[in-house]
Amino acid sequence: MTHRLFFSPLIWGLAVGIALCAQPRESRADLVPVDAGYDLFTTVPGGPSSPSGGTFFNFGAGIGVQDLMGVPLGTYNFDTISSGGSNNGYMAGVQNVGNTDTIVERLSPVTVSGGTTPLQLVALQLETVSAVTIAGLGTGNLFVTLTPGAPETGSMTINSNDTFTSTLNITFDVHFGSLTGTTIATGLTDTLNGSGFWSHTAPPGSVLIPGVNYLLNGMPLPSNPSVWSDGDPTTDFWPAGGPIVPGQPWIPLTEPEAGGQHSVDPTIVPEPNTAMVSALAAVIGLAYAGWNRRRRGAAEPKID
Repeated sequence: MTHRLFFSPLIWGLAVGIALCAQPRESRADLVPVDAGYDLFTTVPGGPSSPSGGTFFNFGAGIGVQDLMGVPLGTYNFDTISSGGSNNGYMAGVQNVGNTDTIVERLSPVTVSGGTTPLQLVALQLETVSAVTIAGLGTGNLFVTLTPGAPETGSMTINSNDTFTSTLNITFDVHFGSLTGTTIATGLTDTLNGSGFWSHTAPPGSVLIPGVNYLLNGMPLPSNPSVWSDGDPTTDFWPAGGPIVPGQPWIPLTEPEAGGQHSVDPTIVPEPNTAMVSALAAVIGLAYAGWNRRRRGAAEPKID
């Protein structure tokens, strides 16, 4: 009787476990939704050596197709997040985003396979790789920024087989010489169409900002909405252009458009500058040598 009582719940537990494991992949994935949040991207520069051709755009007559690269934002003011996710009301404020030049916001959670979230492009800064000549202005680089006040909206469908599709309508201006230089075109429109793969786990070295693109199922503290509390990565979203293989480099996400394409990677924390590290090591070495000489001198007995 004792053995029966012991093994009955054991067998029942095994049966339930086997039944759960036998469920289709979509059913299991549906238990772990993707929360609302932000995607921080670094543009892959255009050029023959770039994967998939990198980023380029056809600026039309007189300028033609130009390779593009990103202009880092450095910091970005996420202000008070007003999405439909756990981070709603989080006062994220100004955050260091490193080399990020493109930021997309997913405005609502996706809780089932094939679910859709609205998108908004909230930041974009690009620059031509090479200088161009503009009549009356001279020779210089062109810069691309979002048109102030224009809607930059779209949508994304997220599937439980680790794939997604997206579309994003953008309106942008073109400046000569700098991000705030002479505007040579304004209100240009285009549509970015993307598809790829995604993971709950960030690429190694990614810029991680809790409540913004990381630990999205936590919450702001009720007593202090500028502090993010708890959370884990199980509702995070990290996109790539191809299947994600652990230990292998991520494939850039490439979004074709009518006049070219925009190719991006999740933003990675920059590695320390080699020259700066070497200089710092030399300074530390010299300081240690000086300290060591003084210590040895102090330890030597004086001879009268």
